[in-house]
Amino acid sequence: MFDIRLYKKYLLILKNYWIWVFKEYLRKDCPTVAASITLTSLFAIVPAFFIIINILDAFSSLSESLQNFLFENMLPETATTVQQYITKISHKMTSLPITSVIVLLVVIFLMIKRLEITLNKIFYANRQRPILQSLLVYWALMTMGPLLMGFVFISSTYLISMAWFVKDIGMEQYLLSGLSLIFLTAGFFVVYKILPNTRINSKIALLAAFLVAIVFTLAKKIFALYMFYVPTYSVIYGSLSLIPIFILWVFVTWQITLLGAVMIRAMQYMKVTLNFKKEVKRDDLSISVNMLKELHIAQRELKNGMSINDLYQKTSVADYDKIKKNLYALEKANIIRITVQDICYLNCDVFDISLYKIYLAFNPTINFKTSSIRKINVIKSQLYKQLDIKLYECF
Repeated sequence: MFDIRLYKKYLLILKNYWIWVFKEYLRKDCPTVAASITLTSLFAIVPAFFIIINILDAFSSLSESLQNFLFENMLPETATTVQQYITKISHKMTSLPITSVIVLLVVIFLMIKRLEITLNKIFYANRQRPILQSLLVYWALMTMGPLLMGFVFISSTYLISMAWFVKDIGMEQYLLSGLSLIFLTAGFFVVYKILPNTRINSKIALLAAFLVAIVFTLAKKIFALYMFYVPTYSVIYGSLSLIPIFILWVFVTWQITLLGAVMIRAMQYMKVTLNFKKEVKRDDLSISVNMLKELHIAQRELKNGMSINDLYQKTSVADYDKIKKNLYALEKANIIRITVQDICYLNCDVFDISLYKIYLAFNPTINFKTSSIRKINVIKSQLYKQLDIKLYECF
C-alpha cells in the first residue's frame, strides 16, 4: 500500500540533501577554486597527456584506438580538434631533454596537489601527507588512469567481438556507452577515494562517482548542443574560438568534480539531512567536554577509542563539520590523539587536566598575563578562576 507520508518524508530528505549540497558548494567557494585549478590545468594538460600517451603505447596496436577512446570520453564533440593539437605537441615532447621533462612533471604534480588541497578542505582533512607519500599517490593516479582505460577498452572490444548478437539487435552503441560510463565512474572513484587524506566510505564514493559520471556525460552533450546552437565564441573569436571553448569545458569539468566531492561529504557526514537530527545549540567548550566524557568512558570500559562518526552520534550537534573542527582543535592542543583511521583517543588524564586548557584549545590567542588595563585584568582573573576546575568534575 502506498504511504503518502513516507513519500513526503523521502522527498523532504532529498530536498534537504540537495539544498545542503549546493549551499556547501557555494560556501566552499568551489566555482572560484575550479577556476584556479583550470588555470593550473592549462599548464599541466599537455605533459599529463604526454605521460598518458606513453603509457598507452604499452598496448601497442591498440594505442591509437585507446587515445581516441580517451578523448571521446573526456571532451565534448565540439572540442575534438583539441585532440589533434594535444597529440601532436605530446609527440614533440619526446625530443625534450630530461631537465625539461622533470619541470613538466612538477607542473603535473602541482595541479594534483592543488586538487588534493581543495578536496582536503571539503572533507576537513587537516593532516598533510609526507612528501614521499604524496608523490607516490600522484604517480599512482597518473598511471592507474591509462591502465584502467586500457582494461575497459579491451574488455569492451572483447565483449563486442564475442557477443555477435549485440550488433544484430543494434545494442553495440549502448554497450560502448555503458562501458564509457564504467570508465568515468572508476576514474572519479579513484580520485575521491585516494586523493583526500582522510577516510572515505567506499560505497558512498562509488555511488557519488557513478552520479558524477552521469552528470559529466550529460554535460558533454549539453555543452556540444550549446556550442552548436549558440555559436557566440565562433562569431567573436573566429578560428581562435577553440581556445576559450576548451578552457570553458575544463572549467565545467572541475566544477562537476568538486560537486561530486561535496555530494560525498553530504552523504557521509550530514546525517541531519537524512535523519532529521535535532540541533541543540552548544558552545565549543560544552561540545568538547561532552566528547571527552564519551572518550573517557570508552577507554575506561571498552579499553578502546571512538571513531569520529561514533562521537557525532553521541552528541546533539547536527553539523558534522563542527564536531570535526572541535576534535582537530583538541588534537592540536595535545588533549586527544586522532589516528589515520579517524579513531580518537584521550591523550590526557581527566583527573589532571583543567577546563582552562580545553578553553585555550579554542582560544589560543588569549593569555592570562597581566595587562596594562586594570578592568581587563579583573575579567581575566575571574575567567581563570571559573575555568580552573578539573575535567572530571564536569562529568
